[in-house]
Amino acid sequence: MNPKRPLLLLLTPGFPASADDSACLPMHALFVRTLAAHYPSVDILVVAFQYPYRKEDYRLHGAAVLPMNGRNGRGLFAWKLRRKVLRTLLRLASQQPVVGVLSFWYADCAAVGERFAQRTGLPHYCWILGQDARAANRWPARLAIPPERLLALSPFLKSEFMRNHHRVPAHLLLPGIDPALFAAPAPPRDIHLMAAGSLIPLKRFERFVQLVARARQQLPELRAVLAGAGPEETRLKALALQLGVDRHICFTGVLPQPDVLTLMQRTRVFVHPSSYEGFSGVCMEALAAGAHVVSHFGAMETEVPQWHIVPENDRLLGEVLRLLKAPPPRAPVQPFLMTDTVRTIASFFPGLAAAEEVVDLPGNGPERELPLKFPDEPRA
Repeated sequence: MNPKRPLLLLLTPGFPASADDSACLPMHALFVRTLAAHYPSVDILVVAFQYPYRKEDYRLHGAAVLPMNGRNGRGLFAWKLRRKVLRTLLRLASQQPVVGVLSFWYADCAAVGERFAQRTGLPHYCWILGQDARAANRWPARLAIPPERLLALSPFLKSEFMRNHHRVPAHLLLPGIDPALFAAPAPPRDIHLMAAGSLIPLKRFERFVQLVARARQQLPELRAVLAGAGPEETRLKALALQLGVDRHICFTGVLPQPDVLTLMQRTRVFVHPSSYEGFSGVCMEALAAGAHVVSHFGAMETEVPQWHIVPENDRLLGEVLRLLKAPPPRAPVQPFLMTDTVRTIASFFPGLAAAEEVVDLPGNGPERELPLKFPDEPRA
C-alpha cells in the first residue's frame, strides 16, 4: 500500500482465501471488488479476523487482505486477537491517512472498529447483516454504538434490531448484484426447482427435499438441484433416498460462484426455506438470474417482482406448483445494484466519496457448460 494514498479499513470475520474460493461470502467479495473498481485511488484493506486459516497477507478483488488466522477461537484467545488487530490498525493509521472503518456484523469486528474510532477520532460504521440483529447477540449492549453509525442490510433487520436491542439503525445499506456476472445469452430453463446455501440446520433444506417429493407427485419428471455443502449433507441425501427422490435431486456440493449463477439462470423456481434471513444474497442472485423466488421471509417492506413470500410451510407446495405450471419468468429482476451499495457507503466517508473513478469490471462471460448428474431413467 502507498503511504500517501487514503486507506479504507474493512473488518470482517472472513473473506475468500483466493479467487477460487468464490463460495465464501460472495456478497462481501462483490462489495469489495466493486468498491475497489469505483475508487481506484483509495487503498482498501480487508482485515479478516477468523478465515482464511493463514497468516500471509495477499491481494484479491483489488484490495489488500490481512488474515489474522483467528480460527473462531474464544475466550482469552479471542480477546488477544482483538487486541492484536487494534494495535495493527493503530500502527497503520500512523503510517497512512485512514478515511474510516466499516465493520461487518455487530460483533467482535465492530468492537475493534469502535475502539479504533475512539482512539483516533475517525469514523466507524457497523453493518448489521443477519444473526447479529437477534436478541442472543450481547455485543450491542456492551458497545452501544450510536444509531447514526449503524447500517442495516434490510428493513427487516432494522426492525429486528430495534425490537431486540431498542435502538433503530439510522441507515439502510441494501445488498446489490452485478448484472455482468450472469452469462449471456441465458441458457434454457431446464431445472424446475433449485435451492442453494450452506447445508446447516438454520437453512432447513429438509423442507426443500420434502417439497420435491410432494411436487413430484404431480410433476413426475421434476428436476431439482441443491447446491452447497455442510454438516447436513448426509442426512439430506438419506432423506431424499427415503422419500424416493434421490434420482430427482442433484446434490452438487460446493461450486464456484459463476457455476451457481449459471444454474440459477437455468432454474424456473428458486426455493429458500431458511428460518431466518437478513437479506438473502442467493435470493437476489436468483431474481437477477430471472427465476421466481419463493421464501418464508421477505426482507423488504414493499413487494419485489417475482419474489413470492409464503409464511406457512403448508402453502409452499401450492405456490411452487402454481409457478411451475405457469409460463417461465420472462426477464431478470434487479432491484438493487452493487454500484449503488458502494456509492451509499462512500457517502459516509467524505475522503472516499470524492475519489470515485469507475473502472470496468470483468463479467461472467458466455454461457458456462455445467452438466448435472441426473440418471437417464428416473425411478417410477
